Amino acid sequence: RLVMPQLSRLNLESNSFGGTLPTWWGAMSKLQYLSFAENQFGAFIPTELGALTQLSSLQLQGNMLTGTIPIEIGNATSLIELSLEGNMFTGSLPSQLGHLTEVEVLNCANNALTGSIPPQIGAMQSLKSLYLNQNRLNGTIPESFTSLTILRYLALTNNQLTGALPVGIAALVDLESLLVSSNRLSGSLPSQFGSLEVLFELNVGTNLLSGQLPSELGNLGKLDTLVTNSNNFSGTIPSHIGQLSRLQLLDMSGNPLLVGQIPPELSGLTRLQTLLLNGTSIAGTVPASVCALESLTTLATTSSSGCN
Repeated sequence: RLVMPQLSRLNLESNSFGGTLPTWWGAMSKLQYLSFAENQFGAFIPTELGALTQLSSLQLQGNMLTGTIPIEIGNATSLIELSLEGNMFTGSLPSQLGHLTEVEVLNCANNALTGSIPPQIGAMQSLKSLYLNQNRLNGTIPESFTSLTILRYLALTNNQLTGALPVGIAALVDLESLLVSSNRLSGSLPSQFGSLEVLFELNVGTNLLSGQLPSELGNLGKLDTLVTNSNNFSGTIPSHIGQLSRLQLLDMSGNPLLVGQIPPELSGLTRLQTLLLNGTSIAGTVPASVCALESLTTLATTSSSGCN
């Protein structure tokens, strides 16, 4: 039993410790930083965690922890960073996470979490990074996410989320990365997303989205990755996308209802490295000006006439 009541920092990460997490940490009331990351701990998170009211960083990623995330975690109200990714947690995300109003980074990725995303997460108004990708979460993306006004990174990839993309996400003016691919989202891609001026990565691929791609995507001047593949988007490629001078990856493949031709305006994508349009109904030849893009290394189209 290790009890050091005045200890403020305990770092045991990247060893080969196994077994269960100790319960004695509940007596270390002055702890501010606690890391058992990258070990082989199993079983549950002890509920004594809730007694660590001065804890600002909890690092438990990369273990084999199981069971549910305890509701007592909501008592650790000084937390700024909470990293639980890469374990085997099950059950739903506790609504008590909404009590953690100082948390800037919440990472619960790569677990086996189920149920819906609690709307109380919208009360975590200090959040800058939210990673819930690679779980089994279902239900809709909470409208309360629109209250996360300083959010920069939102990763919900590889879940079972349904419903529409909330239009209110467009109000998150600091958002740099929006990753919602490999879900079951439906509806359209909101034109209002064109107001996300600092967005550099947008991936909505492998969903059930439909309708026309909004021309407002051309306003995303810092975008370097745009992925809309494997959906039901229709209409033509907006010529305004040619304004995205920083774009390196454009993947619209697997949208059989996309028609028309490749707009010559795509020649404005001077940094483009990968252009994927296979699995669409886009016809005609690839404009010579697009073929002439110096950075372009990968081109896939449905048409047999690519670049010579």
